[in-house]
Amino acid sequence: MYCPKCGNENGNDAKFCSYCGAPLEAPSNYETTGTNYGGNWQGGSSYQGDGSWQGGSSSPGYGSGPSGGGGQNVLIMALRVASLIGAVLFALSVLPCIGSIFTTLGYLIEGWLSPVLVLFNLLTTLLLMVSRGIMALALAVVGLCYSEERNNGEPLLMTLGLAGALVAVLAILLPIFGGLVNFISYGDFYVYFGNVPARIGCALAAVIVPVGLIFLSGQQPFVGKSADELLAELNELPATLLAELERFQADRQQRGQSRPNQGQYAAGSGQYSRPEAQNSYGPRRMDDNRGLLKYILLTIVTCGIYAWYVYYTMARDINEICEGDGERTPGLAKYIIFTILTCGIYNFVWHYKFLRRIQRNAPRYGFQVQSLGGMELNVCWLVLMAVGILGAVCFIGLIAVFYAMYLVFRNMNLLASAYNERVYGR
Repeated sequence: MYCPKCGNENGNDAKFCSYCGAPLEAPSNYETTGTNYGGNWQGGSSYQGDGSWQGGSSSPGYGSGPSGGGGQNVLIMALRVASLIGAVLFALSVLPCIGSIFTTLGYLIEGWLSPVLVLFNLLTTLLLMVSRGIMALALAVVGLCYSEERNNGEPLLMTLGLAGALVAVLAILLPIFGGLVNFISYGDFYVYFGNVPARIGCALAAVIVPVGLIFLSGQQPFVGKSADELLAELNELPATLLAELERFQADRQQRGQSRPNQGQYAAGSGQYSRPEAQNSYGPRRMDDNRGLLKYILLTIVTCGIYAWYVYYTMARDINEICEGDGERTPGLAKYIIFTILTCGIYNFVWHYKFLRRIQRNAPRYGFQVQSLGGMELNVCWLVLMAVGILGAVCFIGLIAVFYAMYLVFRNMNLLASAYNERVYGR
């Protein structure tokens, strides 16, 4: 079924266009008078040629009620907005943690805190940052990926619930552990629970609001499910989330590539000719100006979000530039999920394969990769990162890590520049 407004194709059982939201159950003639079309459209109405309807009235059953329509769409829109706002707020809550890290380091330099307390405070701050980042990501996934048609509310809400539980549990446990560390350091067991109710309340609100909106919209996730069924869904949760994020990314790419022409109404025939969707873009110019300094500064300012954006664009660009080489670099969703699940190990796997792909495609575009001592680029990166980890306590380790990241950006820029020169001639 094709949308009379934007011309994109939808499922035969769809009631609303998944691209522009226009109703798909439209009357067969676009100019009617006093005609009832299946109880959906009544009264005089006319099609304006730009995808809009004027005049007439709809029956009370269309677009309202719990079975789908205007009321339900409002609730789904409220769900998306509330989830995305919550995601932004949790992401912003990471900012105070950065200030706390610098404050703790200042206490260490001035000798106000013991090394044990400093280490604990740094670990606590990192755990808070990770938990809030996971909560922000879970809320963003709900807001972006929830679909009534795919009935994917259960895995998304399960993810949100786990993220909320993580925030709440850490809010309770960290002050207790802090009291134990304080007792070990100074012999005084002191626990401060002042912020605990607020943290738990925020986590509960972030979970309850989306759950309530989904139930109000007529969906009933988890109702009637046994414990074994829920456990099976939990085991499949990482794969399900990855599939949802990849579907969302594919939908975005499809919408970006589809640029429908304006449809034409054949006068006197009563027929609306379906507009043909076309891709109005040619080859896309790749970003060949990624820099280490910009990466570091913007990653700090955005609490790590810019780093995710860089990985997203690099994976997207290399998949287009090296298309046909038999490989595919995983996108941001898989990178984040598997890096978390493997406690950071997947980060090294991703970079190793990414740089190996640049190395293998360099002759294809006629440029030389930059490396050290004649080593292959991916091996050189691993060596530098190993030096960085072993020398983490000294300045040498930091230089090795920064130079490893410099090689990533430098060689990606060389690959993108060679691609742009081949496609655009400059």
